Parts: sequence; structure tokens; C-alpha cells
Amino acid sequence: MKKIGITGGIGSGKSFISEIIKAMGYPVFNSDMEAKDIMNNNVDTIKFIINNFGSSSYHNGSINKAYLAKQFFNNPEKLKIINNHIHPKVRDQFDDFCNVSNSDLIFNESAIIFETGIQERFDAVVLILSPKELRIKRIMDRDDVSLEDVTKRMDNQLSDEQKLPLTKFHINNDNESPLLIQIHDFIEELSSI
Repeated sequence: MKKIGITGGIGSGKSFISEIIKAMGYPVFNSDMEAKDIMNNNVDTIKFIINNFGSSSYHNGSINKAYLAKQFFNNPEKLKIINNHIHPKVRDQFDDFCNVSNSDLIFNESAIIFETGIQERFDAVVLILSPKELRIKRIMDRDDVSLEDVTKRMDNQLSDEQKLPLTKFHINNDNESPLLIQIHDFIEELSSI
């Protein structure tokens, strides 16, 4: 079994690529979705978040994403506090996901593989690349946020230029390069590692 990380900056199209890989029959674990599930349903985590970030962290029984985004992306220390609590739980869930799979390839979609230093947990990492302007437009359209909010989120991640030398595999998601061919070639090449 090979564990493959899928990473890229916010708005690069990781989830879109992951859905294609999933449609090809491979299991894909989404770290972001798992983190949200933990934040919404894990009693210890809910208490931790309220104790550290206040009762406004939840609204009508669900995580208040807008409030917490402002807390985290305006304060690197607060982001570090939440990451140190959530990420070990997410990693444990990925381990459980792997333990019940019989696939030769298992994928883990995570925006912050290098930022959290977990790249060594994977046999390979593929970096999804997309022009910054396109990423900004995608995020603003998807999340209905300002350019300033998008920039703050991007500033909390390593740039593509920093990640490129750390990854052997790359997929260009620029609305021009053919994705299916790139994904097929990438998966074929994984067989040789």
C-alpha cells in the first residue's frame, strides 16, 4: 500500500482533482472535511475551541466558520493552537482510513502537508498548481470573501515556489492543461516508485 499526499495552495483545485481520482476507484481521505467534522462533533474539541476562542466559535450548534477564520488568519499564534489540537486527530483518522482499505494506492488531500511537516508520512506527494489570480477568483467566488481575506489565507500557506522543489509530482490545474491525462500519467508513474 502506497500513501499519496495531494496538496496545493487554497483554490488550486485539490478537491476537484481528488474527486477525479476517487471516480477512478481510488480511496481519497479529505483532511479538511475530517477536521471540520472533528470541530463540529468531537466533544473534547468543541470544549477546547470554546475555551480558547470563545462561545462565538459556534452558532446554532455548528462551527462559526467566518468568526474562526478571522481569529485564525489574523493571528498566527491562534492558528498554531488550533492546528496543534486538530491535526493529530486528523492523522489518527487517516491511519484508521488506511487500516480498513485494501487499495494499493491511498490518497490524502491536505492543503498543509509541508506546513505541518507530515510529508514523510507519504510515499509521494503531488502538488496541484494553479495561477495565483485564478486561485483568488475561485476562492472569492466559492467562499464569498474579500480579496483581503483571500490574501490572509494564502499568506498562511507556503507558496507554490516553495513547494515545487519538495515535490516530484505536479498537476497543472490552470483551466487549460488536460487534467485527465496528467492524473493518469501521475498514477501510472506512482507504480514505479
